[in-house]
Amino acid sequence: KNGIVAILVATKYIFIKRPTINYPTETILFTDRFRGILEVDDDLCIGCGICAMHCPNQCIFMVPYEKGKPPMIPEIDLIHCMYCGICTEVCPTNAIYHTHVVNIVGYKREDLYLDSKRVTKIQELEYK
Repeated sequence: KNGIVAILVATKYIFIKRPTINYPTETILFTDRFRGILEVDDDLCIGCGICAMHCPNQCIFMVPYEKGKPPMIPEIDLIHCMYCGICTEVCPTNAIYHTHVVNIVGYKREDLYLDSKRVTKIQELEYK
């Protein structure tokens, strides 16, 4: 009797759609509220530093921006970022936001530190 039940249970799972995907050829469709890697729009940023002040992990640092506008821009240490979204909520100009990028690859710790040159073009840096 137990053998028949086992066979019925096993055959039931043959017809159920599997929850996995064939990564990397297939990707997951993310919702609008998904919190991926942070990016900064340097046209909107005013360099106020509110995002760095409110970061609970203190992984956002304000540094002088070489383009001059804004005078300061955030740099983000992704190793310590917990993607809480507080920085995006407190930004008065919505200059810092979460992207749908999840494929940033690094072989050293420095590769996961978004300096002033990389923090504004995350979507171009995505590993493809």
